[in-house]
Amino acid sequence: MQKFLEELYRDFFLPGEGTFPHDPAYREAGKEVCRLEEILLAELPGKKRELYEAFQRACDERNDYEEAQLFVDAFKLGARLMLEVAYEG
Repeated sequence: MQKFLEELYRDFFLPGEGTFPHDPAYREAGKEVCRLEEILLAELPGKKRELYEAFQRACDERNDYEEAQLFVDAFKLGARLMLEVAYEG
């Protein structure tokens, strides 16, 4: 079941597509992250910049797994709630 839900998430729900809040504060926070990252990268010499970029890729990969697991957990919770409502009373 876990693997099926992960595949469902990755194949049909296109992670990241349309999931970002339309809240202006969220957008501003994202812009600030990008601005600070540009400053940081400009200040890092070659090897340290490569290390930071590798670190960022590893974080992104971990976040992908965490998002997939969040989807699986939320899907299972939703299914349990539907069963509870269907068999209630």
